[in-house]
This record gives sequence, C-alpha cells and structure tokens, in this order.
Amino acid sequence: MSRVLALVFALVLCGNASACSCITRTTLGEHFDHADFVFVGRVLSKEDVASRDEPKGWPGVAAKVQLLEIVKAKSQPPPRLITGVGSGDCGVPIYPAVSYVFFAGPGGEIDICSGTRPYIRGDEEMERYLSEVKSLGRKSAP
Repeated sequence: MSRVLALVFALVLCGNASACSCITRTTLGEHFDHADFVFVGRVLSKEDVASRDEPKGWPGVAAKVQLLEIVKAKSQPPPRLITGVGSGDCGVPIYPAVSYVFFAGPGGEIDICSGTRPYIRGDEEMERYLSEVKSLGRKSAP
C-alpha cells in the first residue's frame, strides 16, 4: 500500500513533465535539409531569456554569434540564436568564445536534435563532421 501511495504522490508531483526527443531526424542529411541556415559561428555572448516563442513561455538562452563560414542560407543567417536551457528541453549547451557548426531554424532556433555541434579547428572528429556538412552544402547548391 505504501508503494502505491508513493507512486501516486510521485506522479502528482511530476505533473506534465516534458523530455527532449530526437526521433524525427536521424541522419546528417535530414538535419541539413530541415535547417534554414547551416553555418560555422563563434559565440560572442549569451543571456538568459524569460520566454521563448517555441515552446511558448519556456525559458531559454539567446546567443550573439559571429559568422565565420556560411554553408547553407537563402539570406543572411540571424546573428542571434535561441535555444532551451537544457534539462530535457533540447537546449544546446552554449558557451561564449566557443565555435559551433549551427543548424538553425528561420528565427535562429537551435536544439540538440538539429545537428548543431561544437567545433574546434584541428580536432579530427570535428573536422570530419564539418567536411561532411560542407559536402551536403555542395550537393544542394544550384
């Protein structure tokens, strides 16, 4: 009986918990095709935001980014990117002075399911990742 009460109590406290799920896109090509912008950028600064547009009302992080190399874009990529704070909301851990390969939505939205990855020049694995991303960019160019 006490186990049942403990389980019911735990479920009540959890409420409508939400967790990140990356099951919709699984390949680098799918990430690339889905993104409006793919570029290498260095984070200049970041700030907490009280409410993001999607999901509405959720807190997040805004990052000001210096563009280093554009791989895919129909217009200039946004200089400010928005992501979640982490802990189940699919937020990308953002650190100033770190470069990333960004896969961003139309308003600069990024998440850990998008293909966004940190980038350190000279790191073999990261150079291979960027090379694959650039290859997709060459294939999709008109």
